[in-house]
Amino acid sequence: MDNKIISYLTLRKAIGYLGMLLAPILVLTVLILEGHVEQSISAYYNTAMRDVMVGILITSGAFLISYRGYDLKDNIISWISGISAIGVALFSVYQPIIHGIFAGVFFLSLAYMAYFQFTLGKSRRNNVIYKICAVIILVGAVALPTIRFNYSVLIFETVMLLAFGASWLVKGSSFKSK
Repeated sequence: MDNKIISYLTLRKAIGYLGMLLAPILVLTVLILEGHVEQSISAYYNTAMRDVMVGILITSGAFLISYRGYDLKDNIISWISGISAIGVALFSVYQPIIHGIFAGVFFLSLAYMAYFQFTLGKSRRNNVIYKICAVIILVGAVALPTIRFNYSVLIFETVMLLAFGASWLVKGSSFKSK
């Protein structure tokens, strides 16, 4: 296989793994080191894991910005999601309105990408997976500001990130699906 193709698939997998691992890394590490669980992923900014959280978000954003998809629209959506991920990291919970806007744009652009751009491929099974992931992200994005209970924000964010990561891992052929 061509090294450029291998590198491109690796980029897709890296985006997927970073998305899927962000919440578990933060939650488990702070639980072990500090003995508590925060109410949201963004709240981990105020813990010993701040640098890890910011680093993963900025790295994910840089990977998304460098991703090249099917067409110009795919590239623009990827760029928007990358800039939004970096914005989430840089505008922490101390600037809640800007942070919230970046987070909303981030998740909505990921849902759009999974539902409309990823499904341009020919694999029916993968397209079903992409659409399921997109719907999970969209439902989470709608539920997040409207449904509140203990740890609801953390739960919705985690589920959305897992769906985001899963869609990218399928795109990177990490999960074989025919």
